[in-house]
Amino acid sequence: MTNTVQYRGDVSNRLSSASIWHDCPWLEIKSGTVDGHAFFDDFIEFDPPTIAGEATDKYYGIGDTTATITSLANTDHGAINFNPAAGTDNDQMILVRGFESGFARFGPSDKVWFEGRLSKASIANNALGFFLGFTEPENIGIGDVTLQDNDTDPDLSEDFIGFNCLAADGDVVECIYQEGGGTLVNVGDVNTAIAAATFYKYGFRFDGPAGQ
Repeated sequence: MTNTVQYRGDVSNRLSSASIWHDCPWLEIKSGTVDGHAFFDDFIEFDPPTIAGEATDKYYGIGDTTATITSLANTDHGAINFNPAAGTDNDQMILVRGFESGFARFGPSDKVWFEGRLSKASIANNALGFFLGFTEPENIGIGDVTLQDNDTDPDLSEDFIGFNCLAADGDVVECIYQEGGGTLVNVGDVNTAIAAATFYKYGFRFDGPAGQ
């Protein structure tokens, strides 16, 4: 299985990346001529869930006490803001498309395209970490999430694929995947030194039948 991390074009604008989406039959899926699922959200009309475990129209939110997820007004059109609870370590916030157990499903023979845009308020060590991507259904509750804590790699008992930034190493983002119980695969650093308060686009394409 060949995996590569590549930097292609502008990594900060709001446009879709051609290097990821050039062969995705998005319009055919939306029109019903190709079987598949297509999800898009620019968060312009975002109904924020409470962190206590509330499902809204599109999303399910989970988080520690006093943590919030809100619309980010007047700075970047359509963005949302994750506000961790202050005063304690390893506060967790999770936003999932659909409901508690997630929504998207795919297997090893399916093709998958994914892209998201994210900014960290701080790149200082031991400040903020994140995981952006897909994780095993049913495993998104507080204390049982892909990104475990400041210092360790993600939970090695779960399936996941996506982008990981450990709070203990706040300016490094890695592209990782794993089959539950298997070996964590670090495809490579996406960027060796991201900047604070700067949007970056993270995405991948998986050609299921070809295994890449």
